[in-house]
Parts: sequence; C-alpha cells; structure tokens
Amino acid sequence: MAAGSATPARLDELADSLIGGRVRELAPDLARRSAQIEQAGEVPAEAIDLLREAGCLRLVVPARFGGADLTLAQAAAVIETLTRADGTVGWLIGQVTLAHSVIAYLPAATAAAIYAGGPDVYAAGAAAAKGRATWTGDAWKVSGRWPLVSGIAHAEWLYLQCVVVGDGDAWPAAGVVPELRTVLMPAAEVRVIPTWRGLGLRGSGSHDAHLVGATCPPERTCDLLGEPEVGSVSSRLPVRTQAGLVAAAFMTGTASAALDEIVALAVHKRPAFGTRRLAESRRFQETLGEASTALAAARWLLRSQLDAVEEAAAAGRPLGEAAQARLLAVGPKVAELAGAVVDAAHALGGSTSVSDVSPLQRRLRDARSIAQHATLNPEHYGAAGAALAGAAGAGS
Repeated sequence: MAAGSATPARLDELADSLIGGRVRELAPDLARRSAQIEQAGEVPAEAIDLLREAGCLRLVVPARFGGADLTLAQAAAVIETLTRADGTVGWLIGQVTLAHSVIAYLPAATAAAIYAGGPDVYAAGAAAAKGRATWTGDAWKVSGRWPLVSGIAHAEWLYLQCVVVGDGDAWPAAGVVPELRTVLMPAAEVRVIPTWRGLGLRGSGSHDAHLVGATCPPERTCDLLGEPEVGSVSSRLPVRTQAGLVAAAFMTGTASAALDEIVALAVHKRPAFGTRRLAESRRFQETLGEASTALAAARWLLRSQLDAVEEAAAAGRPLGEAAQARLLAVGPKVAELAGAVVDAAHALGGSTSVSDVSPLQRRLRDARSIAQHATLNPEHYGAAGAALAGAAGAGS
C-alpha cells in the first residue's frame, strides 16, 4: 500500500462511519473478483448485493429518504477506494452516485416514491442527449438510443437525456443550442441492446438503452440546467461538475492500484538479462518515485478543490463563476497526471505487463478508456482560463 497512498483519510471522516468500515472490509473481496468480472463482462449479482449492504448505493441519497447524504468529497473517497480494489466496481458506484444526484432534480414527491422501498436504489443513465422528447399535452413521448449506459443490467431506474422537439421537427441544426429534458424511466420499460465490447472496464456492461415512443409523465422529468428540487449535501454542485470530479476519483484510484501492482511485482521480478530484482534497479526507483509524487499531486488537486466547495458551503458562500470553471478543469488535469502514473507503472512491468491477465494491463486499459470521457475533455481548461483572464482584465 505504501507505493500509492494509504486508504483515503476521508474514509475515516464519513458522516456514516459504518460505510467507511464496510468499504474497507469489502475491498479485498472485490480485488479477488477482478479477473472474474473482466472475463464475465459483468459484475455478478452477489457482488452488487454486497455493495448494497455496505451502503454504496446510498452515498448521496438525501438523509430524509434514509440515505447517507455524504459530501462529494466523502463519496469520492469511497469511489477511489472501490476503484483501487476493482476498476469496474469503482466506476459503477460512481455512476450510481451521479444518478442519485440527477434524481435530486425531480419533484420531491417523485423522489419520495422512488425511495419508498429504501435508499439503496440502483439507478444509472446517460447524460448525452441521444433521444427526442415531444410534449403531447399530458406526458412526454420519448424515443432514442443511448450508448454507454454503464451498469444498465443492474438498474432499477434509468435517467436519459433528450432533445425537446415537436411532432415532425427535425433534429436541431448544427450550432443551435437545443432545449434538453431528462426523463427517468423504469429500467423494465427500456430495451437493452448488448453492444459493449470496450477496451477497458470490460465488466461494466455499458450497453445501449433503446426506447421507441415511450410515455414519461411530467413528474418524472427535469432540467439538469435548473436547480435541484430535493436538497442534499452533494447537490451544492451541478451534476456536470460532479461527473468530472467522480471520474477524477476513479483515475486516482486506478493510478494507486497500478503503483500497488508494480511494487508487488518488483519485489520478485528479475528483468531479462538482469542480475538484480527490479526493485533494486536505480531506474525503477527513480521512475517509481516520480510516479508516486505525480499521484500525490493529482490527489491533492482533487481534494483541495473538493475542500474548497465544503468551505464555501460552511460559510454560506455561493461558488462564483470562476470557481465553477476551475472545478470543471480539475477533472482533465487529474486524469492527465493519474494517467501518466498508470503508463509509468505499466512500462516498468516490462514483458509481464503485456499479458492479457496482467493487472497492470487491465489498469492501463481502464485508465485510457475513462480518459476519453467527455467530462475529462481538455476543452474544460478554456472556461477556467476565460474566467481568469476576465478577472485580470477587470482589475487593469
């Protein structure tokens, strides 16, 4: 454990300390299941049940519905720890966490109905606007096909983003900003098209969701650009911003795991034509030290920005435009730093890393797959730079 970083300190600071303890206890079992999850292409139902019992499905569910109502910083600590045990599991719990943040935008009565049976609801969804929603006078008619819905096979509810169109309207022209509507559908009413053949996170079951002319009542729809209807600790940040920070926590967890793996390998591996163990190599030690330092920087960046959110909330101070823009930029920078750590660990493994069963290879594929995620796009730096340039200009 020394190569990366110890179990996130925030796991000991969770509002519900029971979740922290259960996650630590569950992590070794999840790590042992990694190869099975990858080979099966799905997280087994019994593992999902263990996660449910540990409270991992209720991380940001409001306390009024029996949820843990954690801050995003606390939820990120859980996601990072689960990712370190198994990348697929950490990613899925991150996506469940975001789905519950989406549910907070629905009317309070709708959220109450969803949580009527308890807070441990498996929800998933797709933020990309790949569907059409048409108002019929008393409901929304929804059609579309949404790719990459991670964990769809386990979901009870699915949120799906749509472009609002009228009957017969064409898809909005290029350059036109469309009106968006998010619908929440019972998973049983959504067709799952098995398409997932991903390079990384092979066990995530990120298949397509498909609807044709489905009916969604207005009380199960929302505008994610508006304000949450149900207050929760995590809803201080827009869902889009939360998504990038959750992906960043996944990346730091993956990098930590990669360093764990290379240190364990280096203890006994003797490189071809070498006379010493890999761990004794000066080049190995220098590269490992640099990678460990880069990971510490990535984790500090993520945590310091999450701390800033909590400090602002405690002071009753809203986050300004510049702060919001900076938070969007955190994701791609953390992903860049953490991704380089995974690359370094994989390279240090030499020919061992090439094997399809190597944990280092799995971590490399996971990291490089999630680095493609829209929330980690380097274009987010532009908003932060524009806010900073505007502030500088205003002061001149």
